[in-house]
Amino acid sequence: MAVQIQRRYLLGENELDAGGHSLTRGATSIPLSRKRFKVLLYLIEERHRLVTRQELLELFWDGHEVYEENLTKCISEIRKALADQRKPHQCIETVPAVGYRYIGPVKEEQQQFEPSVFTIEKTRGVRVVVEESDGAHDALVPEKTLRDRPATEAHPRLLKGAKRTAWFFAALSCVVIALTAGVVFIYSHRAGVAKSDSAAAKPEMAPIRSLAVLPFKPINSQNRDEFLELGMADALIAKLSGVKQLIVRPTSAIRNYTKIDQDPISAGHEQGVDAVLDASVQRVGDRISVSVRLLRVADGSSLGSFRCEDACTDVFAAQDAISEQIARAIKVSLSDEEKRLLAKHYTENKEAYLDYLRGRYYWNKKTPDELRKAIYYYQAAIDKDPTYALAYAGLSETYMSQDIYDHEQATRAIPRARAAALRALEIDDTLAAAHAALAPLKWIHDWDFTGGEKEFKQAIALDPNYPETHHWYALYLMERARHEEAIAEIKRAAELDPLSPMISTDVGLVLSFARKYDEAIAQFRETLEVAPNFFEAHHLLGQTYLFKAMYSEALGEYQKMSDGGVSAAYVKGEIGYAYAKAGRVDEARKILRELEEQDNADDSIMIAETSFVYIGLGNKDEAFKLLNKLAARHDHWLRFLDTYPFLDDLRADPRFPGLRDRVGFAS
Repeated sequence: MAVQIQRRYLLGENELDAGGHSLTRGATSIPLSRKRFKVLLYLIEERHRLVTRQELLELFWDGHEVYEENLTKCISEIRKALADQRKPHQCIETVPAVGYRYIGPVKEEQQQFEPSVFTIEKTRGVRVVVEESDGAHDALVPEKTLRDRPATEAHPRLLKGAKRTAWFFAALSCVVIALTAGVVFIYSHRAGVAKSDSAAAKPEMAPIRSLAVLPFKPINSQNRDEFLELGMADALIAKLSGVKQLIVRPTSAIRNYTKIDQDPISAGHEQGVDAVLDASVQRVGDRISVSVRLLRVADGSSLGSFRCEDACTDVFAAQDAISEQIARAIKVSLSDEEKRLLAKHYTENKEAYLDYLRGRYYWNKKTPDELRKAIYYYQAAIDKDPTYALAYAGLSETYMSQDIYDHEQATRAIPRARAAALRALEIDDTLAAAHAALAPLKWIHDWDFTGGEKEFKQAIALDPNYPETHHWYALYLMERARHEEAIAEIKRAAELDPLSPMISTDVGLVLSFARKYDEAIAQFRETLEVAPNFFEAHHLLGQTYLFKAMYSEALGEYQKMSDGGVSAAYVKGEIGYAYAKAGRVDEARKILRELEEQDNADDSIMIAETSFVYIGLGNKDEAFKLLNKLAARHDHWLRFLDTYPFLDDLRADPRFPGLRDRVGFAS
């Protein structure tokens, strides 16, 4: 078995244990936060050169200028820990306005230990040895893609440090190859059962058709790295999603299963999948230890249990191998096009790939600050590889999210999203993510309904198992009054991502727009049983009560939103509509005055909300004035014109066809 190394550094009177994450002076432990320890360790490891401030900011603080002061304070605290506060400094040298260099005494010691259970031997293939309760099994994984690849030089502006990149890709490769080992074992085990002549042989279990890759857990709970844990899961999910016959739950579905004591079988039942991948990871210096279990959800049985501690060198080759083995395990025949897509690499630049994973990680968080970080890392990936189409598609998705979640950037977000999506398609027009990104831009913002639908259909043809494409296409069909098609699409999205509260809520929305109010109300209540504080479900349930003339119940749902801390500003017009329809005219007019006293000239939602109150009061003239104002601005809210139940009272008016013509709907 391969010998592993654990590193210690003697720094004069101080001793730093890289694996144990400790700094001591004699018998005294010196407290140092996790981030400061990492910065110190990095400076020691890179002591042969000057480390720039920008490099440290990008590596440990995501490169934002707001953290410049934090870096200065961090270096000061490290010097204090090393008793290096007096000038001239004897341990950490400052090069003003440039960076830092470790100049203190260093003696490196290495402690050897042996790994266990999982070994890898490269010959004409990858040979894996897996220990199971019924003995040891080995298999030779074909090495069709374990070929030499040209080294890629990192972009000097965004250099992260070779060692940091090495341990991340070592970890990801180990996991991929470990999972490949499990698939090989499943496949060979089934073959053995089929050949058995014994009457008592176990019956062959149902094939694996759906999988949840859970976020990786730390082996040492005191040393968590959320980016590493979720990023590794996300990388596997993205690759395995290329197998059309295998449904892999998206990252959005599994990102909440991060508790140390999370029961994987319970998670598998909640996700409604055939199998789960449960894994743990720990970094010890430059080395990675990964433990992997592949579990069948139906009976909790283990399909493979593995441990990898050797450094693996080529993440792309490992991903190719796992795609091939998964296809074999689920016993499907892949078309030539599917094989081509599975073998495809969107970049050969490992640094760019790492930045792309960081962008994915931050995009999933959907807060203004995290979305800005996602944009930063997607752009960093593009800087390193200008032909990285997948990074452009991710950048487009993030700008569209910024239009929703980051009000300060909303006015600039859509043109940037469009440019990124078009560039992705210019590079690779077979990329499903790029078509999926362009579709809502054409439909919502350009009123190009035909073009939007074409992009949706192309995205689904290329990747039929991505839930968000079905989700958005359902909303498009709903707004086009193609209700039965919309219901089918939104239910498909819910099958692919059954625990998404947003998709579950929008099942109710689609039913409500189809005037299936009782079914919609039942769906919203079901969503709220699982996610009782999900305010959008309360909001749309309140709307549906309005459409069914259940005004007291509607006002009750709006009150629940307010009680939950959600601002009532964007439902004020709906509340006024409810008062007007319920005959509480004075209260409706009071809300109308409040809306008109606000400066809503540039807020399309509030203009629409004001029109709702006028509709409730029966004042169609004022309602049409506001809707025509939106039409003159080419406001994307008017895509609801044909189907929104709030507008039902206006549709028989002779002015309504003219409004439709202005929006571009066919008569």
